[in-house]
Amino acid sequence: MVKLNDEILYQYMPVVDSAILHTLEKSTDTNYVFSASFERKMHRLFQKERKIEMWKKVKKITSRVAIFICIIFISFFSIVMSVDAYRVKFFETIKSFVSYDNTVLFSYNTTSSDTFEEKTPEYIPDSYFLQDTHCNENTIIRTYENTNGEQLILHQQAVSQHAQNYFDDMYDQKDTVSMNGVDITIQRYDDGSVFTYCEFHSSIFMINANNMETDEIKRIYEHWIK
Repeated sequence: MVKLNDEILYQYMPVVDSAILHTLEKSTDTNYVFSASFERKMHRLFQKERKIEMWKKVKKITSRVAIFICIIFISFFSIVMSVDAYRVKFFETIKSFVSYDNTVLFSYNTTSSDTFEEKTPEYIPDSYFLQDTHCNENTIIRTYENTNGEQLILHQQAVSQHAQNYFDDMYDQKDTVSMNGVDITIQRYDDGSVFTYCEFHSSIFMINANNMETDEIKRIYEHWIK
């Protein structure tokens, strides 16, 4: 008996695609092909999965190197700076060291007094209605849907020294807008999907949406992270 895993699925996915199209074409007189939008989505998904697997493999090695560098920084700053000062500098160094491209391996909180504070969004675009809420002590995800079936997902996550966040870098357009001194990253794709990200106090605030203009995004954040 052969167990199915990601490698086998990736290997035989072209065969499955061909079989699906062949079956459809035999039952009708129409020639079927996957849409360009679907092909791009699947390509981004495969790329993202491969990147995650790669980081899992190298994480053990990089973690050991990071620990060694951390020891050096702790030793140095313990001599030249106060305890609180080198603690903040130490964590800032960790973030810059383990960040690669748009893939962030670790997030952290530089102030021990900060705790996760849930912030309820006060502005939701017209025609969107709350469908589901998922929450725990460090995360809250609210899913909205409009009359056209388009989803709006608002995700607040506590900044944590142990959290792992993987971000898609296969976007077609990337912009950064600033609001009240807070930078908001907006990534757009040709199929109309939008992903946004920002850090504010002790939380990360993310939005997943479809066909949403920048003004609407700013209005959500304006009432969300004040």
